[in-house]
Amino acid sequence: MILRLRNKFFFIQKIVAFIFLLGFFICNVNPASTESFFSTIDDLPMMKGLEELKDSAVMFSTLKGRIFEIAANGKLGEKISKRKVILFYAQTLPQLGWRSTGLNTWFREGERLQLKISINKGILTTHFSLMPK
Repeated sequence: MILRLRNKFFFIQKIVAFIFLLGFFICNVNPASTESFFSTIDDLPMMKGLEELKDSAVMFSTLKGRIFEIAANGKLGEKISKRKVILFYAQTLPQLGWRSTGLNTWFREGERLQLKISINKGILTTHFSLMPK
């Protein structure tokens, strides 16, 4: 009788441990939980390693549509390079409905998004301009 109770106890322990580990992996593997977006253009993702420059935000609303300017920068290194920024947005923006029309220029629903990348003293800055077509 005691042996059967001990076996049930170990079985329940294994189930609880499995559920705990499963929850841990689900919470830590979800890429959306680490993705951030710009404060002014809430549907524009910010690449990990870039930091939004709050003072760079410019916003206008016109009869033809919205106009936004924002910039983000990051230190050049293993995670941040001009090539990696271009590749990140080339892979990410089509998933959000943007279609490329040339080097770092995207169109979606009557709007144009343009990326300009500059490097100065080891800091990469990406400028984003969103305006009506």
